[in-house]
Amino acid sequence: MICGALLRLVKLGVPSAWYDEIYTIRVSTAPLSSVIPEALASRHPPLYYLALHFWSRLGLGDGWMRLLSASAGIATIYLVYAIGRNLFSRRVGLWSAALAAFSPFLIWYSRDATDYSWAIATTSASFYFLIKAAKKGGWSYWSLYIAASVAALFTHYYNILFLLAEVPMFFLIQKPAKRWRPWLISEAALGIVLLPWLIMLNEAKAYAQGNLPHLVVPQLRTLLNGIGTAPITFIRGYAGLMGRGESALFLSGTQKIILTLGVLAAMIIFIFTRRFATGEVQRNLLALAAFTFFAISLPVFLQMAQGELVAGRYYAIASPAFLILLAALINLLPVRVSWAISGLVVLLLLLFLNIQRQGASQEDWRGIMATITSTAKTDDEILCFPLHNCIAAQNHYYNPEDAPYLPVKGGVVSGDKPQDVYLVPPDYVWIGYRGKWPDVSRIDDMEELESQLTLMINNSKRLWLVSGTGNLGNYPKATIIEQTLLGDWILEQEWNFTPLNLKLYERK
Repeated sequence: MICGALLRLVKLGVPSAWYDEIYTIRVSTAPLSSVIPEALASRHPPLYYLALHFWSRLGLGDGWMRLLSASAGIATIYLVYAIGRNLFSRRVGLWSAALAAFSPFLIWYSRDATDYSWAIATTSASFYFLIKAAKKGGWSYWSLYIAASVAALFTHYYNILFLLAEVPMFFLIQKPAKRWRPWLISEAALGIVLLPWLIMLNEAKAYAQGNLPHLVVPQLRTLLNGIGTAPITFIRGYAGLMGRGESALFLSGTQKIILTLGVLAAMIIFIFTRRFATGEVQRNLLALAAFTFFAISLPVFLQMAQGELVAGRYYAIASPAFLILLAALINLLPVRVSWAISGLVVLLLLLFLNIQRQGASQEDWRGIMATITSTAKTDDEILCFPLHNCIAAQNHYYNPEDAPYLPVKGGVVSGDKPQDVYLVPPDYVWIGYRGKWPDVSRIDDMEELESQLTLMINNSKRLWLVSGTGNLGNYPKATIIEQTLLGDWILEQEWNFTPLNLKLYERK
């Protein structure tokens, strides 16, 4: 836990906050009356935002705001140990804790001021108290299970899928097999407590001013491919992936081979060591394997059914269970062999952690705003794509004592055609996801784009252009905007903040 804490706390405030963190901090530091409505509009339950709201009264630095997530990440290490110990043995618990402490995937979310570290910790707590209640009984454990489950559901909506995955797990591990009645009572109590949550789901739809997406049934091959990304992501984290690695990429041929060999190795270990394992250990292994599969596959299925890419953050809650399962399988081997393999896995995690830190590219909004502030002039303007990211970053990092706030204009660009550009009227004020985006007319050709852009920035003498480098899908290049500026503007200087570019233009 000490090693895991150091990896999560050292230089916690050094990386610049990326957009999701900035937005989360923006919502949490708003007046209390607007925290819940804005959280619902962003399609997130309010528990983490409320906790961060009161936490922010003690400090506002990036490191301080991330400390809530880091604390949850450290607590997860102990919860992983406790689950492994209760399901199997103290040694399995210790190795599980070691894997969790050095997991690049868990460390990433522990150093991120969003609600995912809390989602992982609260679901792990729910899992732990369910195991204690299933094995020992007692209303104290059932009450703690209900409390942890409520906290999980009010932290992230996808956590309901985790609780669904707990159902078969409970019936497999309960001892003696007569505790279904307190479980039913607890689930009923949980449902009553969660009635406000159902109301909030409806409110979230209203605040977001949109309908639920049309669901489609994903193809089996695509679904299996998406599910297969999870074990690789859990081990390597986002190592070698440019950007935050939000979208778990589809498996390459090499990764499919590695995953297949890993599954075969796990099956061989289980089959050939059954004679060394008690019936309870075998049952717990099967229960944990089934639980891990459902905790991964249900979020993947829901994402694909909505036509979205498979995002690792939505099945991150299954990561602790996967690590415990891995440690339990290795523990079935002879002691010396299990020590050697577990040590190699920890070294592999450290290797991927180092690669993740070197290869990750996070938006450096702090650097961008500091650069603009250092040389900004009164008649300057900021032209940004996407617009709302710059507005949030300016409010978070721009110091009015160093330079005046500059007007932020722009819109969204998704390609290299005029039809891919959406310019937001200059008088529009972005207040968050509760606000309605203005009606934007379609741009048909370059001439119309040039005309609208000229009107937008007609009063500025210097222009700061913020756009993507194309390394992240949500930050594409604004090549067509740069081509439009060439007629009346001269590029004076350029800074690379991959995945963002900052360019300073001066009017001819």
